[in-house]
Amino acid sequence: TFTFEKVKNDELQERAKDANEFIRLGEIDKAYEMFNAIYSVDQYNAQLLFNMAVLEEVGGNYEKAQKLYASAVNVDPDNKAIVEG
Repeated sequence: TFTFEKVKNDELQERAKDANEFIRLGEIDKAYEMFNAIYSVDQYNAQLLFNMAVLEEVGGNYEKAQKLYASAVNVDPDNKAIVEG
């Protein structure tokens, strides 16, 4: 079981909703593409980094997931969900 954080940037929430729909449908690659597109606009979004890390972990890319988790913690070290992720 994996938990995803909500992207809180209002401008990017619609894209994040689309990505979450792809997750719900089991289309992990498409969800990652959507999150990656958001990342190109908002590289300091801890929730987004966390979600990308989760998708990398689901895909078995543990080294990349670990780097993304670390980046998310660096951006928002006070977010308990991200730190515990």
